[in-house]
Amino acid sequence: MRFQILLSAAAGLCFLIVPTACCPVVGAADVVPPTFDITLRNSDDSARVTQDDSSVVLSLQSPRGIGNAKVRRRDPAWPQRMTVRLHLRGMEKLQLSNGTLTLHASVSSNGSIRSWQHGDEKERLDAKSPYWMNIKRAEHEHTDKTQPSKTITVPIFEFTVPPALIAESPEELTISWIDFYRN
Repeated sequence: MRFQILLSAAAGLCFLIVPTACCPVVGAADVVPPTFDITLRNSDDSARVTQDDSSVVLSLQSPRGIGNAKVRRRDPAWPQRMTVRLHLRGMEKLQLSNGTLTLHASVSSNGSIRSWQHGDEKERLDAKSPYWMNIKRAEHEHTDKTQPSKTITVPIFEFTVPPALIAESPEELTISWIDFYRN
């Protein structure tokens, strides 16, 4: 069963998640999608959540290039796997916080990734750390709204929320970002 959620910030309101298509009645053996309240700082930012089995993808778009999303879970626990996609041209700064611990990252223009915790770059994280985000830069194609016959390729940054960050089931995650090329 597949669920898709489209969210857009409007005056700082939270949004409910609803199925986008007619779906069969969910039985006890079916996977029930997690629900979140998402608050975006900027009115022109948007969020889209997709669910397939135990994998959840949160896509965040930020035309200004500077933003913040507060993701509050409504379910007893976070999904087993949660991926975040930031639609940015560059990643000057990323912060991911569970309220107790804040992870930081930056991706330079040449692609090198710096990742650390607690705001102190001396505490660098690597792939052996339970808080490693494994940030990847990819490209995403979509149709130009002004010219439907034209396809645009835009960069995205993708990472998996470290399971160790949500192991204690915090109520909320905060994601903050700054694009090198912000508007």
